[in-house]
Amino acid sequence: GTAGRAWEADGRLRDFFHINVYASSLLGDKLLSPLAPNGRNYYKYTHQGVQDTANGPLHRIYFVRKVYSYQLLYGYMLINERSMTVREICYIGHTEMNHFIITVKLGEEGTEEELLPVHYEVEVNIKMLGNKMTGRYVGVPEYQEIAFGQSKEMNYDLTEAYALTVDTTSMVRNFDYIGQRRAEPLTSEEQRLYRHYFQHQDSLRLASQQESVSPSENKFLEGVEDILFSRRTVVAPNIGSFRIYQLLDPSLLSYSRTNGISYRYKIRYNQLFSGDRLLSVTPRLGVNFKHRELFWNVNGDFNYWPRRRQSISLEMGSGGRIYSPRITNVIDQIPDELLDKSQIHVDYFKDVYMKLMHSWEITNGLTFQAGLSVHQRSAPKKSRLILNETGRQVSPKEVADMLPELTESDFGIISSLRRTYNSFAPRLTLIWVPGQYYYMSGQRKENLDSKYPRMTLDWERGIGGVLHHSMKYERLEFDIRQTFSLGAMRELYLRAGAGGFTYQKHLYFADFEHLRRNNLPDEWRDEISGRFQLLHRYMYNSSSRYARFHVTYDTPFLFVPHLTKLTKHVIYERVYLNMLYTPTLKLYWELGYGFGTHLVDLGFFASFEKAKYQRWGVKISYQLFKR
Repeated sequence: GTAGRAWEADGRLRDFFHINVYASSLLGDKLLSPLAPNGRNYYKYTHQGVQDTANGPLHRIYFVRKVYSYQLLYGYMLINERSMTVREICYIGHTEMNHFIITVKLGEEGTEEELLPVHYEVEVNIKMLGNKMTGRYVGVPEYQEIAFGQSKEMNYDLTEAYALTVDTTSMVRNFDYIGQRRAEPLTSEEQRLYRHYFQHQDSLRLASQQESVSPSENKFLEGVEDILFSRRTVVAPNIGSFRIYQLLDPSLLSYSRTNGISYRYKIRYNQLFSGDRLLSVTPRLGVNFKHRELFWNVNGDFNYWPRRRQSISLEMGSGGRIYSPRITNVIDQIPDELLDKSQIHVDYFKDVYMKLMHSWEITNGLTFQAGLSVHQRSAPKKSRLILNETGRQVSPKEVADMLPELTESDFGIISSLRRTYNSFAPRLTLIWVPGQYYYMSGQRKENLDSKYPRMTLDWERGIGGVLHHSMKYERLEFDIRQTFSLGAMRELYLRAGAGGFTYQKHLYFADFEHLRRNNLPDEWRDEISGRFQLLHRYMYNSSSRYARFHVTYDTPFLFVPHLTKLTKHVIYERVYLNMLYTPTLKLYWELGYGFGTHLVDLGFFASFEKAKYQRWGVKISYQLFKR
């Protein structure tokens, strides 16, 4: 090729050489193929002539997109009339910041390579912020073995498809060395470009030798620039590698009407030991500017038996604010004229937690986890029971004598009113993914997707007396989710779940594992599908049991692409339905619509309680070509 490492190093280049011309989508799921079963809904086809060949008439078909969208292409294909197979196809289109032309030729008819690409020509043009770059590539694959048909036995091991054999000479950039191994000789224009490049490099080298300014003078500014704008990996011998993300990246920001502007940042440390054992440590930091909250956590994971996915993980962090409606409801029953409620600080509690878990994949797709969950929930200040009339501090028993209507349970809550509540709980989790696809990376097993749902059963039991003021409780939750591929780049995502506290005598916090706000998601788009967008933060802890249901329909062509050419940048549209039932809230539901581009994702939501409208909101997250 004629382009350097400017854009090929991030992995996008190889997608252009992994094309199945008969697939419904191309480049993963970025583009809809003109040969998709429903392609006529999105493309117009024109017959441009026929050519006689020894293997039969060859028809030239030109295809253009019906709507102006980056998800669609235009170009031509050559179809053999006898075999009705594609002999050559040319795609012209856009993806991210690139304009590309891909020409694929298939193997000679009557051979094993008849249905396989044997020649690629790729031209990519990048125009961004005044910069222009063109890369031209030629690929000639060689097939060592071609097998037809499909095995009757289902094989979930895709190691052969993911295996990458690295030649130690693959990174050689010597012009003469590469020239001896080219499948096709360079054209005169390509030779001219190389001569110009080498002459330019010689001029730069000479100019650098003549400079009187020391290069070290700019190291400080270059270092600051790297920290602010560059994502990089620092490898320390015998220590490990550090993946450091740039600080000034719009994709680290998110906005919603409910929670305002949020920012997150993380650093990842990896150390690979013998036998492909892997130690990973990931510190995360997040800020919510609207509620003035700071979140942090550190997650360490040591995969000590990678073939069986056995690992030990330790996570510590701040879970943000948590609320206890049971405590506030009791305090609200006390008349304002009796006690000075400004001295009672139970509006919210700060949660600091530690989770120690051992994970073991018993068999493919079935994972068992066991460990401990420890929480410390603290009020901003210590609460005191002060009489308004005299200013005297009284005991919970004196308050109960003044208010005979308080129940025994209410008295128990007032009696145990304290600044800090602790919990110490063994925890068991069972995760089942039937038909789990995977591949082996050396000795390490890496799980992929499945055609079947992911089911999770989570149990936790609080033990009293282990920690000071530790609480007794029992929590049980079930969660199931699945994504259905509907073809033509359409997907249907379903999620359902339920949970509750079967024993909660001494626990005043309904803190669920699967129904909570995720303050530090790996990606902001993790917080759109299968999540509530407008649910008030108090409501996550308002009840001791719940049931939920979510539906997301994802399609590249719903409303927007048919409106105007200005919407060509829209790459998908989504419709959301989120439903929640709790004894406190009854039926709460949200209806939403969203669309995404290469730069930003937007979602618009409206919330209802039964048939009563509550409010509307917007969710915005930045992507910056990260799809």
